[in-house]
Amino acid sequence: MIVCVQDRTTVLLDPDDFRHFSVRLVGSGAAEALQAGGTGRLIGNSEALVSVHAVRRLADREADPAWTEGFSAMLRYAQQHGWLSEDGSEIKAHLEP
Repeated sequence: MIVCVQDRTTVLLDPDDFRHFSVRLVGSGAAEALQAGGTGRLIGNSEALVSVHAVRRLADREADPAWTEGFSAMLRYAQQHGWLSEDGSEIKAHLEP
């Protein structure tokens, strides 16, 4: 999955790829749009925290049991590796160069 923010528009690319998770910022206002839209926030120069709720909203696949199970498995994996916030509401992601 790639959370792609281009200028003021945020989309989720590859929503069925549960093995990769990153953020792509395109344009000068993309970092601000990531936070202003409630999607996530930058942490340092190479990572971001992304809202689990925002990923679900962007995927718009909650009615798909296979997608829901795949995303839940991804979150369990992320938790095992310390890539979820303490309360489980945000996923750590690398920023694409």
